[in-house]
Amino acid sequence: MEEKAIFLCRSSPFQIYAANKLYNEGIISSVIFEDGKSTVINNNSKFIKVNPKYYYQQFLWGNQNFHNERILRSNYKKFHKEINLYNVKNINSKDTLYKIKKLKPSMVIVHGTRIIKDEILESVCCDFINIHWGLSPDYRGDGIITPVYFKNWEKIGFTIHKVDSGIDSGEIICKEKIEIDERDNYYSIGLKMTRQAIEYLSNGLIINNKLNSSIIPREQDLSKGLLANSAFLKKNIHIKLFSPLNLFIKKL
Repeated sequence: MEEKAIFLCRSSPFQIYAANKLYNEGIISSVIFEDGKSTVINNNSKFIKVNPKYYYQQFLWGNQNFHNERILRSNYKKFHKEINLYNVKNINSKDTLYKIKKLKPSMVIVHGTRIIKDEILESVCCDFINIHWGLSPDYRGDGIITPVYFKNWEKIGFTIHKVDSGIDSGEIICKEKIEIDERDNYYSIGLKMTRQAIEYLSNGLIINNKLNSSIIPREQDLSKGLLANSAFLKKNIHIKLFSPLNLFIKKL
């Protein structure tokens, strides 16, 4: 029997919020969540505080609890008790593939995991879509720090796209700019992207647990955008170092 959509994520406030919202809207019934550090550092994390990276992350993300309450407001602390939860070490493992095949989902929604490999995409006969923090094709990979560095404020937003073998390179289903305010930091900008993307999924993008057939996905022109993957950011370390300064000046 074909199930509803399933959600692939990690366990963090914004991903728990997204899963609960999608469950309450009747879109998903199961979540497969991947072990490993999330996109952000949890305030209660045991991250080694003598590591300079800890303080850099704290500077970028600030008081996460404040922003969780301000933007998500509720349903971000625990997965809904009736969601079927499955934990995996690696989202690309054989265990994940087995679980997806067994569930027979109508579609798969991905947010904040490792890049899904071809073995899974080619073995499951349904749409895979991804919620990306960034406007594609302008900013694939990192979609917050990079546009802030270039002061490209009109390109701060989210993209919902189909998943293919590339990095945020699948056909675009929808995308939208978000507005930032003087209280925002990199963490809260991401929260706004997730919250707005989930509203789109809940209000017309998904009908009867499948993509709305009236929406025609658009192919991306990858030559027009920047792929800010980990290799690019390591090579251009100045982007991570000086981007926060631009955001600070913008808020002033």
